[in-house]
Amino acid sequence: MNTIPLKYLELLACPKCFGTLQPHQDDLVCKKCQRTYPVVDGIPILLVKEDLDASTQTSANSWDQFWDHWGMHKEGEVEKHPYYSKVLEHIRAHGPEGDWGVFLELGCGNGALSLGVAKSRQVPVVGIDFSLGACRGAKKYFEQEGVDGFFVVGDIQRLPFKEKVFGYIFAGGSLEHFTDTSVGVNEAYRVCQEEGKIYASVPGITLTTLTVYQTWGNIPELPLLRPLAEWFHIKVLKSRHMKYGYEKSFTHKGFAKYFARAGFGDFRFGLFDYNREMHLLPFAWMKKTANWILSIPLFWPMFYLDAKRD
Repeated sequence: MNTIPLKYLELLACPKCFGTLQPHQDDLVCKKCQRTYPVVDGIPILLVKEDLDASTQTSANSWDQFWDHWGMHKEGEVEKHPYYSKVLEHIRAHGPEGDWGVFLELGCGNGALSLGVAKSRQVPVVGIDFSLGACRGAKKYFEQEGVDGFFVVGDIQRLPFKEKVFGYIFAGGSLEHFTDTSVGVNEAYRVCQEEGKIYASVPGITLTTLTVYQTWGNIPELPLLRPLAEWFHIKVLKSRHMKYGYEKSFTHKGFAKYFARAGFGDFRFGLFDYNREMHLLPFAWMKKTANWILSIPLFWPMFYLDAKRD
């Protein structure tokens, strides 16, 4: 049950020292530091819990509760889903030219997007999330549709993978959940192959995130607003309204600086557009109008950054 296929085992590394991992009974053991990591239902738990900071713990707790209540998709539903189908278009349009190599999704959640990639591109797919509930759901989802994939419980700030093993990395709404964004971006660069690509989406600092997104505790990445928002949402409100855990929003230039410092280049930006269902609006014309407003740069809820490892 806990056997890990060799092609995926060869990608893994100890998140503490980046040493080689080898199977031992139902665990993985690091050859270098001898640290032991459990494997649950074929999913390695590659977390060093004592190294997790407060923002990661907050986000992990929020997402564990979210995915524990998430139901399974029906077969073929991803391609028809108004959100997933649109995001899959983004991923396919911004992938590397030619061979994608191994695809990595940072913050894979229920694995729906990774499944769409695996089915349409027929490439090896790896997903990482700090929620065991999410990885279990993703694994079951892939098994349900007879698709090969591999899922790991781990921290984006300490990716449990060897250097330069992924040809395409997708970070959809994941890098914003950490206080120090540079750590996750640097890790993505470390595991990205030369000439490999990364495609990331995050909330942008716009009228939408400065108003509506404040109801779920968004933190604008700006010199004066960030400490004020952290004080209010974390210290005063005790994180109880942080729906998605710790979450930041960025300006285009501010977000790109993290990638440039890590070593990525050839940047492109744009609206991270997807079909919003707008359940609270009663009429179709209202939903259409709201989606149109959110397509205006002043109101963009999210943007994407597309970059290449030089």
